[in-house]
Amino acid sequence: MPRNPIRLVALLTAALALAGAGSASAQVTIGETGPPAAGTKLCIMGPYDNVPGGASAATFTVPAAGVITSWSNQAPEGLGQELTFKVFRPAGAGPLYPTFQVVGQDGPRSLTPNAVNTFPVEIPVKAGDLIGDNDVNAATVPNAYLLKTSSAADVIYWKGGSSLPGAGTFEATKAEAGSRMNVSATLLAAPTISSLSPRKGPAKGHTAITITGSEFAHVKSVLVGSVPVPFSVVSETEITATTAAGVAGFPTPVTVTTIAGNATTAFNYEPDCKVPKLEDRTLKSAKRALLNAHCRPGKVTRERGVSAKSGKVVKQGLEPGASRPGGAKVSLKLG
Repeated sequence: MPRNPIRLVALLTAALALAGAGSASAQVTIGETGPPAAGTKLCIMGPYDNVPGGASAATFTVPAAGVITSWSNQAPEGLGQELTFKVFRPAGAGPLYPTFQVVGQDGPRSLTPNAVNTFPVEIPVKAGDLIGDNDVNAATVPNAYLLKTSSAADVIYWKGGSSLPGAGTFEATKAEAGSRMNVSATLLAAPTISSLSPRKGPAKGHTAITITGSEFAHVKSVLVGSVPVPFSVVSETEITATTAAGVAGFPTPVTVTTIAGNATTAFNYEPDCKVPKLEDRTLKSAKRALLNAHCRPGKVTRERGVSAKSGKVVKQGLEPGASRPGGAKVSLKLG
């Protein structure tokens, strides 16, 4: 068993991620939380913006664009702890240390001692952003804003005070080796659509469709064209919906929107089936006429002794001139 509790938390997080790979949840965890290593003490100073750096920064890096839906911190003992969650965007190298921009934050939040504290949020992020925090009142109250380790590869960049979203870039003022961030977050990536079934239906609408893809969590709407349609989230990889009426003749976008973004595919409305007159036509000619009229051949029956080649249509299932939804089937009888 690993003796370092920080590494243990990281290993357990990875194992849980693998175990849940086939589960319903599409959200992923960034970062890590855990108690301080035995025999170490947290620094009591601040407030500081704290940004992960060094080799450990990869653990706290956002892997894809989406939305942070919650963040967590494991607080030590002691009342009065407060912490602000932050999202930092790398902005290049400064004269001494890297520069960053604050692009999102939540808090300050009061922490329950000796517990993992989790807070729901909706913070848009891009791939490459870093999650970190600000130890709001660490000058007077111990805060579990970092974890002490013995590895020089574990680095936290500090900047005194608190930078705000939209306030421009700042350069870190210090690099603390042997420290890791004590913060994690859940990320919901933007949705994707891999298939739509069926891809076409009548212009009068009411076609049941199945949308297959990924990241179908926190779905806000399904639009066919610009019309919101009824939908049901079967799982985070499947949505069922029903089309509204539309206009035939060109592809119509089908858009799934979640709190993390949207994805679009295309649905084709078919023109109405205008049933042609089929009497006295051969089977081949009748089928061609039906397809040209946006109808489909249905069941074909024959009088005794009549072949498909020699017979002609003596009866059709729908009267000539009838209007039906595109793709409607018309049965035929040959005599």
